[in-house]
Amino acid sequence: MAAGNPPSVRRLTGKPNIFVYYQASGGSANAWYAGDLVKLDGNGALVIATSGNNLGIAQKTADGTTTTAIPVDVIMSDGSQFAMRLTSGTCAVSDKGEIADITYTAGAHVLASLAGTTDTVVLDNLDAVGVGNTEIVTFKAGALQGVTGF
Repeated sequence: MAAGNPPSVRRLTGKPNIFVYYQASGGSANAWYAGDLVKLDGNGALVIATSGNNLGIAQKTADGTTTTAIPVDVIMSDGSQFAMRLTSGTCAVSDKGEIADITYTAGAHVLASLAGTTDTVVLDNLDAVGVGNTEIVTFKAGALQGVTGF
């Protein structure tokens, strides 16, 4: 995670599915912090996630070395719940059931839109725990890479 920041995404329920992958070469497009969402690129190496392509939550910060093993909590479509921060605003009861888009910025993945069009996550409940305003979410199956690469 970025210095002074909580993880962008944290598991609240469900069993962690920890698998190890290797990261792609360095560069800002491939940078992430522990607690950020990552995905596999076309070569099977880890890079920062993009909309609709989430493999899981990196357990270690990228260091730009392709030989660095990175444990990842692979997200399955099993109803597990996760906490994510809102980009702005406050949690409201009316948020429940909304579709949200994610902004993928290293160290600061946030729910950017509660009236999302990307269908990345479904808001499931409210979370009063954590820094700032966070929502409890479940990932939609269509937004997950699943077990690609196993």
